[in-house]
Amino acid sequence: FLVDGDREDRFVIIDALDEYGEEERNIALRRLKRLIDGSPRWLRWILTCRPWSDEIQYYLNAKVVCIDDYQGILQRLFR
Repeated sequence: FLVDGDREDRFVIIDALDEYGEEERNIALRRLKRLIDGSPRWLRWILTCRPWSDEIQYYLNAKVVCIDDYQGILQRLFR
């Protein structure tokens, strides 16, 4: 990846992680972790899924926001 610099944030959005089967999901989460860990600070990741946020927190050490809590969701994600 590029070296961090004074750049505007860019976003990668991956939707519907819950569509994977359990084995494929675990493989995908491990691969995503490597990608996210190696990403520059200006590259932000948004992953969407249904109710298995505990797995995302475990694998990715990520902030999890319930979509039902839509008031202020963008402010919390992009601070």
